[in-house]
Amino acid sequence: MDEIHWFLSIIAVLGMVITLPGTLELLLVTLGNFLPFHHKPKTSSTLRKLAVIVPAHNEEKDIKNTLESIKKCSGKFDVLVIADNCDDSTAEIARGCGVRVLERQDFFKRGKPYALIYAFDRLVCENYYAYVIIDSDSVVEPNLIDEINKSLTDGIQAVQVTYLVEDSHIQTMKTRLLYLASVAFNYVRPSGRQKLGLSAGIHGNGFTLTRYLLEKVGIPENTVVEDLSYHFQIVSEGYFVAYNDNTRVYALPPRTAESFEQQRTRWEGGRMRMVFQELPRLLKSVGTGNWRLIEPLLDLLLLPLSYHVLILLLLVLIPFHFTQIYGLAALFLVLIHVTIAFIYGKCGWEDFKAILSVPPYLLWKLKFISKLRHVVKNGVDWIRTGRK
Repeated sequence: MDEIHWFLSIIAVLGMVITLPGTLELLLVTLGNFLPFHHKPKTSSTLRKLAVIVPAHNEEKDIKNTLESIKKCSGKFDVLVIADNCDDSTAEIARGCGVRVLERQDFFKRGKPYALIYAFDRLVCENYYAYVIIDSDSVVEPNLIDEINKSLTDGIQAVQVTYLVEDSHIQTMKTRLLYLASVAFNYVRPSGRQKLGLSAGIHGNGFTLTRYLLEKVGIPENTVVEDLSYHFQIVSEGYFVAYNDNTRVYALPPRTAESFEQQRTRWEGGRMRMVFQELPRLLKSVGTGNWRLIEPLLDLLLLPLSYHVLILLLLVLIPFHFTQIYGLAALFLVLIHVTIAFIYGKCGWEDFKAILSVPPYLLWKLKFISKLRHVVKNGVDWIRTGRK
């Protein structure tokens, strides 16, 4: 019995060590949402010239809606579609919408990071102040450009707007959970960081980079989760990503169960792979006094919330009092975090029923572990997510 007790105690302590950075991150960004936000950007009459870049791979079904929503925005901007390795009519449809299109073919360098580099290389001499990145399966609100212009004051070189899953197309419990997760990840967390005076992060869609920042920092091309990697670079160089929650970008949820699994595996596995690739360098940088990287490091070490919750539940079940108390407190923190997302997302009864389906969803996520191990070990190519 003593051997079993010691074994369970070791498992409990290991589970606490694994989840503690994520719990600290959730505590930080959740409490931040209860703080007032005092900083108000200076009002500026400057009408900056912006380029809206839309990287697209085989998006003939959605690209027209995306471009029509962008063209409804007011402000001074041009739209550029990068038809990246397309073998459908994406480029022709985009040209029919009256926007500029660049076609790119490179079988060995595929995906959004390469498409963005291709665009930046060609726009650098065209005197744009900043570049707004919008995914080709998204819809933007009409005030997008105006709000970004308002944020680009006080030396701000990067801006992230609220990026959510479009909830009118949600039909399954999994996609309802995906919507709630997008509110938690793309609103609750950056809002908390903003109020704490931290860099809000980049979420892959609806973000803006100035030409000055790109010249100083560049853009990564070696990772599927390019937004997370690039945020590390920005913060490491002493820059800051501002958050603007006065405008939104909406993306459609995955079309099929297979697309949903592909997306989750690609992103969750990509983040875990980054832990092994970046952790030594980040710890070394923090150890030499780069304190601004502490919060992004905690964010990186936060497991996908489903796995975070599974380990905490395990800690509650193991009869080791110290870790049981920690597990209960950490689960209560997750509940508060999700409740804030529930309230902000204006969720209703169907969303509440989706939350009640979390236990079987957690069991369903266990089958991903082998796929995630493969991604962590071997990496993964960029794959287009099928949308509704």
